[in-house]
Amino acid sequence: MRSDYDTIMARPAMNIVVLVLALLAVGPIGCSRSNSTPTQEMQAIQISVPAGVPFFGAEQQLAATGTFSDGSTRDMTGVVTWSSSNSRVATVAQNGLVSTHGKGVTTISATAGTITDRMRFEFEAERAGFAYVAVHDANTIAIFKIDPETGLLSEGGRVTTPGVGPRYLEFDPTGTFLFVDFDVSNEVAGYAVDPVTGALTLVAGTPVPTGTAPKNITTDPAGKFLYLSNAVSNNVSGYAITNGALAEIPGSPFTTGLVPYGLTVNGTGQFLYITNRDSDDVTAYIIDPGTGSLATMPGSPFAAGDGPRDITLSDSGEFAYIPNRFSNDVTVYRVDPVTGMPGQVAGSPFPAGTDPRSVELDASGQFLYAGNTVSNDISAYVIDTDSGALTPIPGSPFPGGGTPLELSSDPTGKFLYAANNSSNDVTVFAIDEDTGGLMQIQTMPAGGNAVSIVLSGGE
Repeated sequence: MRSDYDTIMARPAMNIVVLVLALLAVGPIGCSRSNSTPTQEMQAIQISVPAGVPFFGAEQQLAATGTFSDGSTRDMTGVVTWSSSNSRVATVAQNGLVSTHGKGVTTISATAGTITDRMRFEFEAERAGFAYVAVHDANTIAIFKIDPETGLLSEGGRVTTPGVGPRYLEFDPTGTFLFVDFDVSNEVAGYAVDPVTGALTLVAGTPVPTGTAPKNITTDPAGKFLYLSNAVSNNVSGYAITNGALAEIPGSPFTTGLVPYGLTVNGTGQFLYITNRDSDDVTAYIIDPGTGSLATMPGSPFAAGDGPRDITLSDSGEFAYIPNRFSNDVTVYRVDPVTGMPGQVAGSPFPAGTDPRSVELDASGQFLYAGNTVSNDISAYVIDTDSGALTPIPGSPFPGGGTPLELSSDPTGKFLYAANNSSNDVTVFAIDEDTGGLMQIQTMPAGGNAVSIVLSGGE
């Protein structure tokens, strides 16, 4: 048996209507001869808002202008390929018309050949108000206040947990309740969250029993069901959620592969995926919408890398990203939207640092981060939103704290937080909104072995 001392964001703090337009001027990195003479080469694309005024409504027309080698410019709006990094927030038609669908952050791209320009949109993105950190050896949950402008942390109190060995934290979709499991006493508890002060109140009737050595937690998008992986009993427990109270669902626990860890439910609530560290695969289930019971998906389990440890889905649910502890890379699946079946994309797996155990998307869905627990750094990637492929960001990997076990990004896409197990602290990074690069801006003591972190104020 491989030894492992391993060790996810909630809801509104305030709503601010903001639109951020970040334009990346891309130099001549390739050429396209669309709409040009044989002697002209396109050298740049620039996105603009023809109306001249940023919008806050449902639709906005964008334009793309190409600059050519002879100095001429022309309208390329109908020629370029348009894309959105976060389709839950906005989509863009191939005529450049942007349609908004929800709050958050996305990056709109216009591409011709190898030349791309990008425009970043932020639609009423919520601000994270508090960070919650599970401190494993101290049997506490540390609460930190988050400055909504700077992202910096300040002390907000500590809660002594009813179980031993608090491991993972997860909010319900509304941010009303915070759940924590205990991998020593084999329990899971729920807390009611005060949205103003961040204070936690234990839900009556919790904690309740789990399997042996529970690890990651996830909930379905409707907040009806909670699932957690049991790494020693090799199964997944499922619970119905009622006002923060938990009742085990019919058939629970459900059999997995060997040493299950990371798990997630897709955006429609139809499918559950769980990584099995020691059988090097992913078990996929179909969720009964009425009871929450699980049925194994045809073709499951699906091969991953060596030691798959976590899993996250893109906002559209089209891609799944999995860090592999022992092969030091990240597997990327394309997920069939109808059947839920995953298949690896071209180029997968993609290299990471040493012993990656967690992955996190930024709010725009444009960047992916992996916490490397032996090299003590963060691998950062640009995501190809068409193929799911990963390209390392210049400067990656970025130095971090000691043993960064879990990562959490804020809902504006400006900050990344890492819970560091061996240095007993939390590292705060500022995210470069154009490149995805990271810059450390704070190290906050956690009061013991920090093993997981979640933020209130948005997913």
